[in-house]
Amino acid sequence: MFRDTGTCKKIIFLCPSTPKDSCRWEGDASDILEHFQESHKDLLMDSNTIKADVSRNDEQNRLMSTERGLFLLQTKVCVDSAKLWIRVRYLGANDTSKIRYSVEVSNDKFGFTNLNSPQEYNPVFNVENGVQVDIQAISLMSCVHNIEYVTVKIHVNEQTESLITESEKVTRLNGEESELNQEKVIDTAINSSKENSVISDDEDNKSDERCRSADDDEHLQELNLDNKWELKDIEESCEEHEDVMIKCTNCRHNMIPPIYMCPDGHSVCYNCKDGNCNVCEQRITELRNIDLEEHSKMLEYPCRYESYGCKEKHKCNELRKHEVYCEYFIYKCEFCICEGRLVDIKSHYRIAHPSTKIYDRMIDIAIPKGSNFLIINSNGVFYCTSRVTETYVEWKVIFSGPKERCFSCEVRVTGKKQFHYPKRYFLKRTDNVFKRSVPLDELKYANVKEKYSKLFVSCY
Repeated sequence: MFRDTGTCKKIIFLCPSTPKDSCRWEGDASDILEHFQESHKDLLMDSNTIKADVSRNDEQNRLMSTERGLFLLQTKVCVDSAKLWIRVRYLGANDTSKIRYSVEVSNDKFGFTNLNSPQEYNPVFNVENGVQVDIQAISLMSCVHNIEYVTVKIHVNEQTESLITESEKVTRLNGEESELNQEKVIDTAINSSKENSVISDDEDNKSDERCRSADDDEHLQELNLDNKWELKDIEESCEEHEDVMIKCTNCRHNMIPPIYMCPDGHSVCYNCKDGNCNVCEQRITELRNIDLEEHSKMLEYPCRYESYGCKEKHKCNELRKHEVYCEYFIYKCEFCICEGRLVDIKSHYRIAHPSTKIYDRMIDIAIPKGSNFLIINSNGVFYCTSRVTETYVEWKVIFSGPKERCFSCEVRVTGKKQFHYPKRYFLKRTDNVFKRSVPLDELKYANVKEKYSKLFVSCY
């Protein structure tokens, strides 16, 4: 709303807090900060960063004070579409044509910005009235299920390509918000209380003390209970301390036979036996904890992928067999730090690394020089490459999965004529890497060419 002062028109603002606050304040732009300090302290941002809750539908407004002036940060979350909209608006009468901003969104693993990105798909991008964040894409790229919060950081006055939308010279921001709702454009808003986004120092300290106290108690309990077991002690305290007894002193994972001990009797699992004890720092010996091994055979263990959704439990002699082929096995991306279940890692490759070709089949796949592709199916994930030097050709297949799964990788090389009998080469396996190098002279002597190479992967 404009008020005629005789010589010029003055911009009068209604309170830019959310409509649900029903604040009737109105005044000049220079009075907005003072009004918020008196009436809406919980909506004041103490930095350029907020923690946005994306687990529920919500609209929030916050006031951000910078060297360039006051800005209204509006956010809107739609759970059904897995989208977060962000809009930054300047609250003032000054010229905003030179003011710019960028948005940075991150979770625990990855960060994204609305600036130009080298990726073919960027989950944070500019739209007509602000910035849109694709929460589902971030979840797939980082292999994190059910993202509840993301961190949003606003950079004002940075040389970006995203201009701040100039504040229309009208008076009632609430009226503008209503118009935005009708157009399905964001008019979001910040947390209704400061405690929702920023934990106070006192609460942090108390929380840390409680966590440290609980961790210390748990650690002391394990030190007192899970080592130097005698069969009588195990039988008497089996039910009460079952979870503690079967934990490895070093990695704290469940232990199944063989179980090894250090000279002081601290028990460790097979994976930790080639090292020192974390408790006494002595070298792990070949001495076995027979009593604990016998007791462990009577227990049913949860799968190591229980936290990822697996509900199965097995005796120790069946547990490892299940874990090798468990559908919740966690695969690691060959190109970044992302990891996740088979279905998740496949989606991650398609979205985060779309230039890499993916095959479902395992046989008769062309693998000439410069090949770089993936095989992803129920057997696991295989990253396949080939390269040629001046003297030899090298084929390599990296299997992302348990070492206990058995495969053979074969490359068949033929000549230009299809009926030519192929030259067959089996790739040598070292851990989870299959590799074979063949001199080019050998291929030439056999009258075959590397460009007619095909890969065959078999499981047994």
